[in-house]
Amino acid sequence: MSVQTINEVFYKVVERSHDRVMLFKQTVKWIPIASHELYRDAVGVSHQLQQWGVQKGDRVAILSENRPEWTVAEFGTVLIGIWLLLAARMKPLPAVKNLMVHIPDLSAEEARRLEQQIAAVTGVTEVAVATEEGAAYVKVDSRRLDEAALRALLPSV
Repeated sequence: MSVQTINEVFYKVVERSHDRVMLFKQTVKWIPIASHELYRDAVGVSHQLQQWGVQKGDRVAILSENRPEWTVAEFGTVLIGIWLLLAARMKPLPAVKNLMVHIPDLSAEEARRLEQQIAAVTGVTEVAVATEEGAAYVKVDSRRLDEAALRALLPSV
């Protein structure tokens, strides 16, 4: 038995021309997605990521509810060898917001300090400062958020 990569399995499924690779539920009806459509869209995602400068070995996060586009994006990242972080909920909580905010170049110490300051803001439930990506990822409870305090630390919020 030979070991196959995810890409090889994906290509073989497409080659077999199955009419349905997956089904997704839209309200009460199940909708098929043909293998050639999934492949075409995944290749499109991989090309767009590469146009944005994303390369093999880079990290990408997908923040989404469970939906067919998630799978298309996932295959698109796999096709070019990108590390993928999936973060999802079946139904997003109405009071929870996920923010991705551009940050300036910071030293590791400055980034650690900023992360601690953001975490101390009322209503912030999670925070990660990724200096190599130039971004702060912040999850907030909008019912409790001290927006003025967050804007003082991250003016682009």
